[in-house]
Amino acid sequence: MRTVSKLVLAAMLLRSMIMATDDVWAAPALTLAVQASKAEYAAGEMPAFTMTLSLATSAPAAVAVSPIPVGNIHVLRVTRDGVRLRPVRRGVLFYEDPSVFQEAALRDLLPGESVSVPYHVFLAEDGVSPALDDVHTPTRITRGHRLLHYTLERPGAFDVQFAYDYAGPDGGRSNVFRARVPSNVVTFTLR
Repeated sequence: MRTVSKLVLAAMLLRSMIMATDDVWAAPALTLAVQASKAEYAAGEMPAFTMTLSLATSAPAAVAVSPIPVGNIHVLRVTRDGVRLRPVRRGVLFYEDPSVFQEAALRDLLPGESVSVPYHVFLAEDGVSPALDDVHTPTRITRGHRLLHYTLERPGAFDVQFAYDYAGPDGGRSNVFRARVPSNVVTFTLR
């Protein structure tokens, strides 16, 4: 009985220590806000998005972010008229490894500051439909760069959610923000 009591006491002590350090380990309040330039796009118009990474004024310290889309901005979800779109998966080759550009773009974001992330929509293979490209950098499992290609076929009402998720090199910085930050859901219509 004493052994069980000691184990319960040790577990409670460990839990209280973890609870006490939650505030120290909590990620700073980094947000990714995405806005479509219009609610509705006419035939032939390409959707455009404004993306902004912001660090809350309550954050305890600056964090380093890489405000470029390749390998950092991912598509979490796309629906067309309420039906989820599945991406086409492709391998992709780069002349220069994107991690070079990711590291070069690292910059400190102070509490209360924001930075824009340029995001471009491309034409799909049909030459008419807009497409969202999501580049994933290699991991120990995937080994190569992967591209998830979402074709936004017209007409339709779309909901898109992005995320910021930096997995590149730290460039010698100790404050690189590495948690996934989902954006708000962006809604727009393509005619």
